Amino acid sequence: GDTSALTPAEQRGWNVFQSGAARCDQCHVPPLFTDGTYRNIGLRPVAHDAGRQNVTGDPTDAGRFKVPGLRNAGLKRSFMHTGQLATLDLVVLFYANSAHNNDNLDPLMNGIQLNAGQQADLVAFLDRGLTDPRVEQGLFPFDAPDLFNAPGTTTNPVLFPGGRPDSQGRVPLMVARTPPLIGSDEFKLGLGNVAPGATATLVMSLNAPVAGVITPDTVIATVNASTGPGDPAATVYWPIPGTPLLDGQIRYFQWRVDDPNQAQPALSRVARATLVCGFGDCATGCPADLDRNLRLDFFDITRFLTLYNQQDPNADLAEPLGVFNFFDLAEFIGLYTAGCP
Repeated sequence: GDTSALTPAEQRGWNVFQSGAARCDQCHVPPLFTDGTYRNIGLRPVAHDAGRQNVTGDPTDAGRFKVPGLRNAGLKRSFMHTGQLATLDLVVLFYANSAHNNDNLDPLMNGIQLNAGQQADLVAFLDRGLTDPRVEQGLFPFDAPDLFNAPGTTTNPVLFPGGRPDSQGRVPLMVARTPPLIGSDEFKLGLGNVAPGATATLVMSLNAPVAGVITPDTVIATVNASTGPGDPAATVYWPIPGTPLLDGQIRYFQWRVDDPNQAQPALSRVARATLVCGFGDCATGCPADLDRNLRLDFFDITRFLTLYNQQDPNADLAEPLGVFNFFDLAEFIGLYTAGCP
């Protein structure tokens, strides 16, 4: 009901959107701006991707993909199901161009004719006319949750400059993108830019690197880089103990890659990881809740004793870490007695 909600260009674009020249609203039906159907718009040959046919087995579905909604399209950085178009101008130009792959092409694609002015107005409508400012500004109810692995998050590992190349000039690539959450079994470090089958060792230190090299306190694992299709790579998981004592502690990691053609191993950059609470044992203040069901019971006791007998890091609750003794038992009893908040 707000007649000033659209600029003149956006209003003209809305008119083009509904016109017989464009027919956008035949597939992108308001208010969701999609009719939920699958269509082949001739973006690329069916032989490259059969689309919906891969699901249904129906030849009439060859090259068809689901019609997307257009709300907040102006906030996207790539378009089409392949992501191959970088701007809305290119999207509109694609539809206005008659050079489409015709194998099983949707009949609505034929005869779309838009002049330069109509194209510009249509882009204006798609770019701003369908943008919700709450989405654009991340306001409720479209505010995003805080994720441990969001880009730029301070809990993600940090890479130091440096590295040492192998005899072929390759500096091993340290891949460190997993947040180091206390109690997680999913913290991992990857390796790339090495020779196929190369032997690599991931080491860890409590101390910062000197001249780009760490003095290891622990050898986490020795692995061989892959030799199959694709670039050689390797991944090693380091389960982080579930003790709150680790909160805020720093660990340094580095890959050492053997090279028979040189005396010293090639080295990756050093990754610095600040261990943080992310699960029930830290975040809820209930570290004795080993099954993380937010209550303490007999099952937590039996689980602790099992982990303790297996010398599992999740039962290593007291200093010095790495040593299992009476103090770990006493710490658990104290934590269990304190209960959950």
